[in-house]
Amino acid sequence: MCLIGGKNDKRQPALEMTDEQKESLIGILKDKIVEKPDVKIAGHYHFSDYKTCPNFNLEQFLESIGVAKENILY
Repeated sequence: MCLIGGKNDKRQPALEMTDEQKESLIGILKDKIVEKPDVKIAGHYHFSDYKTCPNFNLEQFLESIGVAKENILY
């Protein structure tokens, strides 16, 4: 899955999405965890020194929506 955006109108990193987009993202993430319980969710920044995607603290976001620590790449 890829999130496009992640910056505010001043081009600073920010979690910018509508409530509907956020609900959809949460649903997709939780469905993937059910499909593959051993999955680790990560941001592009985990794999590249040059990327900041998704431009917000993914670990904190995942924890805030109830994703188990074993499904988060730290």
